[in-house]
Amino acid sequence: MISKDEIIECLRKQVNLYRYDMLTGFMQRHDFNIDLKDLFRKNKSFYLLYYDVNNLHNVNREKGFAEGDALIKRVSERIMQVAPKSLYYRPTGDEFFVITECEPNSIIDIDEATGLMLRSEAFKCSDEMLDMADKIMISLKSKLKNRRKTDKRG
Repeated sequence: MISKDEIIECLRKQVNLYRYDMLTGFMQRHDFNIDLKDLFRKNKSFYLLYYDVNNLHNVNREKGFAEGDALIKRVSERIMQVAPKSLYYRPTGDEFFVITECEPNSIIDIDEATGLMLRSEAFKCSDEMLDMADKIMISLKSKLKNRRKTDKRG
């Protein structure tokens, strides 16, 4: 017979699997969306950092998923150094978000990821902020790919 405590512990583990990324321990998209909307609703001032890991697909394909996982872990550890005492999220395989009240010292200073930073005061709502973040990241990643193509030819 399973005890009440064992059932509660099992449920607690299931909730943690849903809320936290197993590889990094960062929260996942659901919590990010709730937290971001909540900050706007409360009219809180904050910075949003957005990182996209460079070449994760190629690393997984060419070197294997263990190497890709190691890359994700390195990037997540570096993110925590750039913005300590913040809220960390891994909403997708190669994307990370950080919500922080203090301006980070170095937003782009992660060799293996493209990063950007936005201030909440520049936006009316979370959707507007995320739309702009996506547009900027697409532009940055496009420039990075074009630079790599040029470097390979040169």
